[in-house]
Amino acid sequence: MSRLSQPHIGLNRLRRHAGVHACAISCLLSLAPALADPQFTVLHQFTSDRTDGGNPIDGLIPGESGKLYGVTFQGGKNPLRCLINGSTSQCGTVFELSAPRGSRTQFKERPIQLFSGHDGFEPSTRLVSDSSGALYGATLSSSGGAKHCTMSKGFECGVVYKLTPAAPGSSKWTPTVLHRFSNVGERFKGGYFLLGGMVVDKSGALIGTTNAGGSTSNHCSDKFAGCGVVFRLTPPTGNETEWKETVLYTFGDNGPNDAEKPDAAIVMDADGAIYGTTQFGGPGVVGTVWKLTPPAEGQSSWTESIVHGFSGPDGFRPFGPVLIDAKGAIYGGTIQGGPDPNCASGTFTCGVVYKLTPPRKGKTEWTETVLHQFGSPNDGASPDFGLVADANGNLFGTTGNGPGNNGVLGTAFELSPPTGGGKTWTEKVLHTFTGGSDGKTPSGGLVLSNGALFGVAEAGGDFLSGTLFMIKP
Repeated sequence: MSRLSQPHIGLNRLRRHAGVHACAISCLLSLAPALADPQFTVLHQFTSDRTDGGNPIDGLIPGESGKLYGVTFQGGKNPLRCLINGSTSQCGTVFELSAPRGSRTQFKERPIQLFSGHDGFEPSTRLVSDSSGALYGATLSSSGGAKHCTMSKGFECGVVYKLTPAAPGSSKWTPTVLHRFSNVGERFKGGYFLLGGMVVDKSGALIGTTNAGGSTSNHCSDKFAGCGVVFRLTPPTGNETEWKETVLYTFGDNGPNDAEKPDAAIVMDADGAIYGTTQFGGPGVVGTVWKLTPPAEGQSSWTESIVHGFSGPDGFRPFGPVLIDAKGAIYGGTIQGGPDPNCASGTFTCGVVYKLTPPRKGKTEWTETVLHQFGSPNDGASPDFGLVADANGNLFGTTGNGPGNNGVLGTAFELSPPTGGGKTWTEKVLHTFTGGSDGKTPSGGLVLSNGALFGVAEAGGDFLSGTLFMIKP
């Protein structure tokens, strides 16, 4: 059986251990004024049966008409087609969440894609959409056969897929496999094992990262599976039918302090530069924020640089995508570490929310500031999947658990910037997950829509298959 086919093992947990795994603030929606008591509502209980998904991951993205879209790692009606080492696994889904309309007073969830195996299974990344409303994502696995992907390298390969919106009068989306990754022969250099969401560039190409593959000969510490690549998939032109993969960067090529094994969604700024995080590599070996700069005019090579290498007291193992504000500052979270002595070594579950301020004119060093140290008794710990911000600069996110072994099964939180000339950010816990009908282990960042926060919990709920929730702060 796949290491991920059993319920509640969780892609979230795999991401945290993989490799042993933008939106600018100005484009985000504004929240309504904060209420005294946040209102938490479960919108959907995933059942993981033949008509629904199970174990949602990586959060939601907004679509047209107030709809939201996400993926479930398991569930769906095609469990017998996804064969893994002689056992069966449900294949996973892409789902749509519609807001109440007309006489309907409840949110409505429905799967719009039920994976069957050859088209990929176990969707592993957050979705991204283009200007036409098409959705793109990747799966961890596919039933393409050993000639394309061998388990001797230790990981599944997967596909990149596209879902084209339903035609007028129809509700059926059209799936297309754009690219199949491989760890066999020369195709190993193209990377495999996708864990992080992609971006769509101005030309309509897809850019993403793989956690494995690429090279094992340079400074990559994983001499067997490789340290991953940044890839670009270009739409076909003329009589072509297949999307073309180009490797923009191979991790491990930039010296012994390079980033390694990316496992989070990437972000693109207005200039076309790519930003991402890794839990490993860097000067302190415990994670990086990295940047990939497009080629200068007349050049063809992209340039990678380490924006920040973590060391422990400033954070340990950054997890999830970064958030970039209008001034170019970067915000994110680490799942361990922090200035507290109990946290700095990474042996105690804490984590931080950090800010990286761009270099001053004539300088090259970014300045890191720890905005919040997790780990207090009533707090969450391990901020997992990035942050979202409102027009007032308040930051919102989720944590995967609580400090130490205090039994907290995840939180949703708000961080408010200093007021009155102060320097301290203020945290407010919006919800503490119980593992009951509200779910547990929130997976993926929150999304803002119409004055509310929407997210998913990977496990728990009435059917032990996760939940879809809304919070009105």
